[in-house]
Amino acid sequence: MEETGLPLLGQLIYTSFEQEGFKLLASEQVPTQIQQFFHCHIVDRHWDSLEPPPPEHRAVYLYQTTLADCLFGWFYNDAMDEFGRNVPYFICYYYSGQQHSVPLDKIFSCLHKGPVAWLDRKYVPASLDPIIVPSPLSYQPVRKGVEIPVNVRLQCDLSLQQKHLLNISTSAFAHQGSTPLQVNTNSTRSHTPILRETKPTTYNSHIVIVEVQGWIEAIQAIQALKQCKTVILKLHRLEPMFVQRITDFVRGGIFSIDGRAEWLNDQTLLLLPKAVANNLSTHNNSGYMHRSAS
Repeated sequence: MEETGLPLLGQLIYTSFEQEGFKLLASEQVPTQIQQFFHCHIVDRHWDSLEPPPPEHRAVYLYQTTLADCLFGWFYNDAMDEFGRNVPYFICYYYSGQQHSVPLDKIFSCLHKGPVAWLDRKYVPASLDPIIVPSPLSYQPVRKGVEIPVNVRLQCDLSLQQKHLLNISTSAFAHQGSTPLQVNTNSTRSHTPILRETKPTTYNSHIVIVEVQGWIEAIQAIQALKQCKTVILKLHRLEPMFVQRITDFVRGGIFSIDGRAEWLNDQTLLLLPKAVANNLSTHNNSGYMHRSAS
């Protein structure tokens, strides 16, 4: 079956128009409060006229205002105004799903491919039209987009299922180290990643305590192991259906570095780096300890 596109989307554009200066344009489908959110949380966050991003900068972003609504789009810094100054160009689509959840896969595909249409900065239109995005496989973008890494897609999918609001952004140069990927989530339940470090008297290693709420914390745990730190992985914040997915992911990371793991209880894993594990004699040969009987 042929993949369908996204429904009719509101459109917002923020840039500097010739002879007019900076303006925020929005189609009539975009409520005033959403326009204000776009300016405050996206434009003001990504654009600083005193310290602009480097030339040819290209980035994408996705912000949820509710579980069913989101803003997503592109930010380019590759134009100059009549005074020779860098000019930002923000193009944003507003998805209002009402009772339906945000279609992440289609949005990520769209962000990767690029915007459907482009407005010339030489004139300010009387009105801005909404956007129809066909199947991401079938339209020709007017500009390049930016790919969202697979691990971030997984984290976003899990966070959305846990009813966390998404807040992500990354640039085309993030993988080259110039601009880091930023991922934040918010919900009515506190989403504060907890990663505490202590200096124990046992195992001769630093201990990191990680309370897992999604893929990001699981990745942090593996990174800590690679730094020869012992990790106490607490899973009590996860929904039961996601515990197995996270532990399988961690198990793969442990196997890759010859580490070991032991269940301390039904919701807590002790993860040992190779150097520490080799000093202990209570491990089985699999590299992954059995869950203790309850």
